[in-house]
Amino acid sequence: MSIEQKRLMPAASTSEYQHLFRDCFPETAGTSLETREHYLWKYGAIGKAVPAFEFGAYEDARLVGYYGALPFTYHVSGSPV
Repeated sequence: MSIEQKRLMPAASTSEYQHLFRDCFPETAGTSLETREHYLWKYGAIGKAVPAFEFGAYEDARLVGYYGALPFTYHVSGSPV
């Protein structure tokens, strides 16, 4: 078994993400959490200063792992960081 890890283009892996999400969280079937719109709301650039960082783990060209990091701006002592 060989796993290839790579950084994904922001909000460009909708279909692959949805398949993996459904496999991992079957209890969300039929809810808004499994939709393309939810994925784009959470990881897309619209309404955000910067898009999410997304990484995928692939086995034989199939997405088998996913990590998404959402960048947030915090204010520490009045300065954005």
